[in-house]
Amino acid sequence: MPRIDHRIWPIVTLIMFCQGCAHGLVSRRCSDPIPARRLPACLAAFPREALVPTDLGLLRVPPPEEHLVDSGDVLGIYIQDVLEESGRLPLVDYRVDGQRTNVESPAVGHPVCVQPDGTISLPQTAPIRVSGLKLGQVVEAIRRSYVERAILKPGHEHISVSLIKPRTYRVIVIREDLSAPVTLKASSSQVLTRHGQGHVLELPAYENDLLRAITLTGGLPGTDAENEIVILRSDGSPPLERLDRTETMEQLLQTQAGSRITRVPLRVVPGAPLPFTPGDMILGDGDIVLIASRKNDYFLAGGLMEGGKFPLPRDEDVDVLEAIAIANGSINGPLAASNVTISTRGPGNVVPPTRVIIVRTLDDGSQINIEVDLKIAMQDARERILIQPGDLVVLKYKTHEILANVALNFVNISYLIPN
Repeated sequence: MPRIDHRIWPIVTLIMFCQGCAHGLVSRRCSDPIPARRLPACLAAFPREALVPTDLGLLRVPPPEEHLVDSGDVLGIYIQDVLEESGRLPLVDYRVDGQRTNVESPAVGHPVCVQPDGTISLPQTAPIRVSGLKLGQVVEAIRRSYVERAILKPGHEHISVSLIKPRTYRVIVIREDLSAPVTLKASSSQVLTRHGQGHVLELPAYENDLLRAITLTGGLPGTDAENEIVILRSDGSPPLERLDRTETMEQLLQTQAGSRITRVPLRVVPGAPLPFTPGDMILGDGDIVLIASRKNDYFLAGGLMEGGKFPLPRDEDVDVLEAIAIANGSINGPLAASNVTISTRGPGNVVPPTRVIIVRTLDDGSQINIEVDLKIAMQDARERILIQPGDLVVLKYKTHEILANVALNFVNISYLIPN
């Protein structure tokens, strides 16, 4: 057995003494943070992988079997001897929405627009209410009005009603999930530049649902978008008046009444009731559809790791070990993935750090500290708590690990154990 020089004994004695003191010191200080395995369920992060995608069929409303007339529709009406002379062919319109052509069922007759009060105006008769009627029922309402006024003889009416152009609803879609050409930062590969897009849609009746709006503007939101789609209902007030009372989009959402905002989650808890109804998927004139980016969905890293912000996956869970690996490149200490020598980084990393403090801010603004032991976390899943947005993950040495690294860097191991 090699003989240890007498000059080393004071150092060895100091290490053994400090380890005993360190154990008591750590035990006293660990009373403040909450051990990860004892964290109450109400303070733990909800597992994202437990959510399932929302059924896309719920984002649309099936149209009725027949078109129901309402204000804004343009009808093609033919009334022989009233709008057209006897023996003269009626007007035929093949256009639909002013763009497509409909050869199979063209619109026949003079164009008549349904007024905001739900009535149509025709010659020699009072306004006829047609709101909520089918096209065949509109024909019957016109026939009854002219027969009652003795303008047309019963049994000799030649009336037809067709749809030239359905009513449309103007909807604004704002998307922040569409990225510009990506610029990457070499150290952390984070996106530095991005931009959103805005669209103004004219949606025909019975196609003015949420699914069609997002389909026409780029499809389903990407993973860089929030896990919800927000619909701001129009109340007819001037937009500038509302902007005077708020400063940011977050403040605007907070100040709106609950009945004027519809939140549609993209992923939901299986079996849980949905926070929206089929009627909420119908978009009205002036409604705004907002798909916001995940600006606040990140965690912070510090301590012995290189500090920075790191985005969290939208649909996947990240536990404490994975967070350290993302921020540090390895879970074996700050130098495991670095080319920096021990002599330039203080006490070195011969004994890696195993203490992690997670600083978590609660909904009421208060914060708690959660302590994780990496040695235990490697074996016990209860110690591998999930990271939630806004968490600060701090990697630290335990006191005896600091002393051990100092001693191992101060004493040449090759001197203690010669070849």
